[in-house]
Formats: sequence, structure tokens, C-alpha cells
Amino acid sequence: MAQRNSITSAIAADFTGRFPSSSELEAVSSWLREGQSRLSAAQVLTRNADELSENAVRSVSQKFPDAARASKSLFTFLPEGESHSFKGDIDILYRLLIYRLLVGNDNPEATFLDEILQQISCVIHESPEISPIWYTEALETLRNNLGLSGESAVEVDSYIDNVIAAFS
Repeated sequence: MAQRNSITSAIAADFTGRFPSSSELEAVSSWLREGQSRLSAAQVLTRNADELSENAVRSVSQKFPDAARASKSLFTFLPEGESHSFKGDIDILYRLLIYRLLVGNDNPEATFLDEILQQISCVIHESPEISPIWYTEALETLRNNLGLSGESAVEVDSYIDNVIAAFS
């Protein structure tokens, strides 16, 4: 939130009849760099989503054979009778991660996405058929196969850590 306040104060400088300070301009520059890094990470994740998802499901299934056979839907909004798969769960988690990358930390939508993640975490912990370790493993597999470096890697790692922490 500090960045948004600095950005607001940099813009507000004009209203007070002064030029933005160098620290205010640096905050704007930093915010823009982080936004570009998040966008780059989201683009890579989106472009390679099917392959990344398949790799994660394969990795989890090899380590935890029960994950592939779990029949209860993690995401309870699916209509009764609609087929469900562990891959579907992973795809939804990846989309949540992409959305989180797109909105960043200082956006009202981030709170909404955090609430969704908390609901998912509750379902995982309340369902005896589901193990949080499966989803953690899928996210670790994603992290290890994205092929990102620099700020984009730092940004996506931060968001993956947040999702994993919600499952712990």
C-alpha cells in the first residue's frame, strides 16, 4: 500500500503547487517495474498453462497416487454431476495465481482474491479426501518449470509462497 500512497502523493504534488520529489518519482518507477514484472510472469504462465498444468498433475500423481483418484471437488461451485479432475483444480489455482499477478498487492481486487484463496484453503483442510500437500506440490512444480528469471521470477515466487502459506 505504501507504493500506491507514494504514487498518489507524486500525482498530488501538482495540486499543492510543487514538483514531485525524487523519492516520489522513484516510488512510481518502482511500481511500474513491478507491474511489468508481474505482467511478464502472468503472460508466461498463461502461454504455457496447459503444459505447466499437465507437468504439475503428473508430478503430483507420481508422488501421491491418491491425488489422481480423489473424487471430491475442491471447488464446490461445480454443478452436481459435472465431471471433476485434479487437473481442473490445478487449472483453477493457476488462474487464481495469474489474476493475483495481474492485480498486484495494492489493488482492492487483491483482497477479493485473498478471500477466495482462504475459502479454498478451508475446503482443503476440511476434506479428508484432499491433502494440502498435493496442491503445494503442484505449485512447487509450477515454480520449478516456469523458466522465469529476474524480477518476474521474484514476483511469481512471492505469490506462489502466499498461496502455499494459505494451504499450510
